[in-house]
Amino acid sequence: MNAQTGAAATGRHGVAAQAQPNIALIKYWGKRDTALNLPVVGSISITLDALWTRTRVGFA
Repeated sequence: MNAQTGAAATGRHGVAAQAQPNIALIKYWGKRDTALNLPVVGSISITLDALWTRTRVGFA
């Protein structure tokens, strides 16, 4: 597999993506000021670095 494109050695083309889950502890609930893009309340979240999922898509 090509690390840059995710393509297998069979002449196929593709791409791979990996992502970690992000858990919201305090959730975003809308906008206080749409012109300034300010939230009603702030949000706090954590990302779980040790857990991940990888998706590969290939095409010929």
